[in-house]
Amino acid sequence: MQITNQALFAIQVAKELAKAEGLLSNADIAEQLDITISYATQITHAMKKAGLVIGRKGRTGGGYKLAKPPDRITLADFLDGVDGGICPDVETDSKALRKTREVVRKIVKDAAATKKLKNL
Repeated sequence: MQITNQALFAIQVAKELAKAEGLLSNADIAEQLDITISYATQITHAMKKAGLVIGRKGRTGGGYKLAKPPDRITLADFLDGVDGGICPDVETDSKALRKTREVVRKIVKDAAATKKLKNL
């Protein structure tokens, strides 16, 4: 299992949002994390799709905030939502490999669900 850079940056974005008073724009996020605005936009879009953030449109007053308090967001939320699932199925998997994948997925998900954003 590999965790993508997008998921790792999503965790960093969430940490910045947790510290922020109010909304952060993609430009704010890009500046704080030293990434492009385009990449910040991709990350916040994936986070919004995963239900991790709430966005408000607008040049002034627009931006993002966490959808839940940091103590209710887990590492599993990022791996499931931003990375497309923990140890996702592969179409060519044999029956035995699917069963093994299910066991590994449960172990990793259970462990990741105990790690809260506020502790990352």
